[in-house]
Amino acid sequence: MAGWAISASGETVRPCKVKIEGTGSRALSRELLSVSETWSLRNRPPPTLRLLRRRAERDAQTMLLALRAKGYYAAEVKPACVPHKRKTRVTFRVRAGPLFLIRSVAIGCAGRPIPESVRLPTPARLGLTTNAPARAETILAAEQLVRHHFQAGGFPKARLSDHAVVVDHAARRVDISFQVEPGPLVLFGPTRIQGLVRLHESHVRRLVPWREGDLYNVEQVELLRNRLTRGGLFSSVQIESGKALEADDRSAVSLTLKERRRRLVEAGVGYATDRGAGTRISWMHRNLFGGAERLHLQAEVSESIVSAEVTFRRPQFLRADQELVLDVKAERETAEAYTSQWIRAAAGLERTLSESLQVQAGLAFRLSEVKQEEKEEFFLLSVPVRLLRDTSNDLLDPTRGTRWTLLGSPSYDLLNHDMAFLRVQATAAGYWRIAKRPLLVLAGRLAAGSLLGPSRNDVPADERFYAGGGGSIRGYAYQEVGPLDDENDPVGGRSLLESSLELRWRAMERMGFVLFADGGTAFEETVPDFDERFRWGAGAGWRYYLSFGLVRFDVAVPLDKRPDVDEPYQVYLSIGQAF
Repeated sequence: MAGWAISASGETVRPCKVKIEGTGSRALSRELLSVSETWSLRNRPPPTLRLLRRRAERDAQTMLLALRAKGYYAAEVKPACVPHKRKTRVTFRVRAGPLFLIRSVAIGCAGRPIPESVRLPTPARLGLTTNAPARAETILAAEQLVRHHFQAGGFPKARLSDHAVVVDHAARRVDISFQVEPGPLVLFGPTRIQGLVRLHESHVRRLVPWREGDLYNVEQVELLRNRLTRGGLFSSVQIESGKALEADDRSAVSLTLKERRRRLVEAGVGYATDRGAGTRISWMHRNLFGGAERLHLQAEVSESIVSAEVTFRRPQFLRADQELVLDVKAERETAEAYTSQWIRAAAGLERTLSESLQVQAGLAFRLSEVKQEEKEEFFLLSVPVRLLRDTSNDLLDPTRGTRWTLLGSPSYDLLNHDMAFLRVQATAAGYWRIAKRPLLVLAGRLAAGSLLGPSRNDVPADERFYAGGGGSIRGYAYQEVGPLDDENDPVGGRSLLESSLELRWRAMERMGFVLFADGGTAFEETVPDFDERFRWGAGAGWRYYLSFGLVRFDVAVPLDKRPDVDEPYQVYLSIGQAF
């Protein structure tokens, strides 16, 4: 409760109205208020005006430090406290002054030459570009990066013995220097593995990216950690290295691993106005033969789709960063656009090129029966190639990073030897956290596709492009944005453009809300015709966060409603974010 205090002398100190003047920036003013005790305790003033002035003077010094941390080394802050009838007015008059810039960056090695094994980054890679603002957070981040480069060059015990920031007030420039105490040069020693129960030790050893006797590199240790955690085999991964040295300046690496349960059962339900209710159940074995082989069985049943799929994955196939993937899937789909039933068998390789980059290539056979205007049979031989780049921080609910997917799949019909086509599709999604408390995330998605080859009607109806639905343009029914026939049934297109924008607000630990807009369409030709009308949908959603993911409930309306085609609204219920 807001209150006021009366001192022994009768002086009244009322709750404070705190104001920042002179910054010329609302963002900077908010930052200065965030470090102010006078602001945070504005409804609980001290008992006397004298004590309030002392508090404000302390805040002025704290604000000076905050301004210097942002590169304003000549800043001034003057507080003033004025009693008033309703509230005591506290004003901080700020003169930020000029922004000081970086003039030079120097790195030393405790009075000796920098070792050849250490590849120091350029000042630009450190974020300390000449004439860039001399901000404290950038300098501290560069300090950690310098230390990291020594640790990646054989010196795991490297530490910064000193760093100096010399301010030239006359020139308004800053000179920065780092002094590193590297410690001893260390080599990788033996790798010791503990905690394995059913997984073969040879599988773990093939993941180790170094050999005994190699120069110690902290980046290789982190690469091993990522490899061990990526597959989901272990509930706990502990790596101890670079501390105790053995003979010949070698450091043993100790891995303590705890295996997860081998078998996993998952189930989910969903609902959409256009497709009805559905359920999905899956079973997975994480370590089938002791070499981290995975067998995954999945079935889906809904009002429009019935499917079953079996997938087998063998890691470290021919090389440590490559997986063999065998897959068989059968599906029957009944949609407004077509009715199809098919079975597909595929074999492929997935190679991890880096922590965020993966390439997939394979061979697939697909036997299908598709009915649109008439029933047709196809036996497609395809060579799908996919490139994926994922820098997002979470699989189900990312708050930063990007995801890029490029898929190209040439197909040849073994039943109709004169029919071949190339299907290309690209998708990009980005996630930007714009506020931390409460968590506010802006998410966007773009998708484009094209079918090259024969005319639209010669391509199987279930291989064409469609837009609309919960994973596409919300507010419109599944597949119903794009070319329609005389009865307003979708016939599909040879190209596609889609876009989505979401504002995600996690209001509470378990609950969040979303505002979104989706737009796009499918086109008749292989190249989008921008004279054709984009269809836009918009809506709002509710999110409920669970330990394993989140529940999504969205309601969307079509902004370009077509008579006798579109419903007034669409409802979607599923697991995970829309993208």
